Amino acid sequence: MEQFLDLISKEMESAFEAAGYDSALGRVTVSNRPDLCEYQCNGAMAGAKRYRKAPFMIADDVAGALAAKNDGRGSAVFSKAEVVKPGFLNLDVN
Repeated sequence: MEQFLDLISKEMESAFEAAGYDSALGRVTVSNRPDLCEYQCNGAMAGAKRYRKAPFMIADDVAGALAAKNDGRGSAVFSKAEVVKPGFLNLDVN
């Protein structure tokens, strides 16, 4: 049986791929700031050097890919995917 973090990471990995980035960057972890969000993804920070882009630009692309899912209705998994500079993705689940 898959772990919950693995399941929500798959959603984020598909968003990274849809935005044109390596899906491995979409790993989701429990937030180290629970006052801001439930989960976080720091993949945009890790991908910045590889893609020669500012991390927040990558995070914006990924958040846009999540918003475009399901014919523009957004992610069925995440109720919030907020980009916070320098390039973190703060996530809450539905």
